[in-house]
Amino acid sequence: MHTRLISRPNADTLLVYFAGWGTPDSVAETLVPADADILLCSDYRDTALDFDFGRYRRIGVLAWSMGVWVAERAMQGVKVDWAVAVNGTGLPYDDQFGIPCAVFDQTLARFDERNRAKFEQRMCADADSLAHYRRLDGHRTHESLHNELRFLHQAVQADRRTDLLDWHEAWTGLRDRIIPAANQSAYWQSRCPVTEFDGGHYPHRHWPHWNEAA
Repeated sequence: MHTRLISRPNADTLLVYFAGWGTPDSVAETLVPADADILLCSDYRDTALDFDFGRYRRIGVLAWSMGVWVAERAMQGVKVDWAVAVNGTGLPYDDQFGIPCAVFDQTLARFDERNRAKFEQRMCADADSLAHYRRLDGHRTHESLHNELRFLHQAVQADRRTDLLDWHEAWTGLRDRIIPAANQSAYWQSRCPVTEFDGGHYPHRHWPHWNEAA
């Protein structure tokens, strides 16, 4: 796992962001208040998170897409004050509660530059969201994305434990073409409150505000 810490002077609040598969951590840089640190987590070729959380009085988690599954493993044993999941579930490889298994399998088997571009188009609800996403810094090589997807494909099937983190809210895009909104709703309905928004898998303009989540 790749991590990057953005520190503010004397901050006693830490916000931990878990990115989606293959997405740049710069997505979340502008989401945090000026008086909090943010730990940006991405590039999941393992789920180990080596970080000292002891200096912080309050800790929040925001996880997007595949980051929801990763967050549940990486944050075990850490006292979290609030946690919000966006367009993700604890069972990301699942016909009822996550990405349909055949779709996940095909994404890995057919992954190339052309299909990567098609995936980004499906991820974004409209042309404005796609243009915004593609302007972000930090896009990685095709090989590194494929390796990360291969690891996640194996790991989410091998470890189907759920509820390893106490989620306080889930946000679901009604036009999500990666993890169907109906599957997300089925997963979260008995676990925590759900906020629906009119957007796609990439929640451009629809991120929860940290202060509201906290």
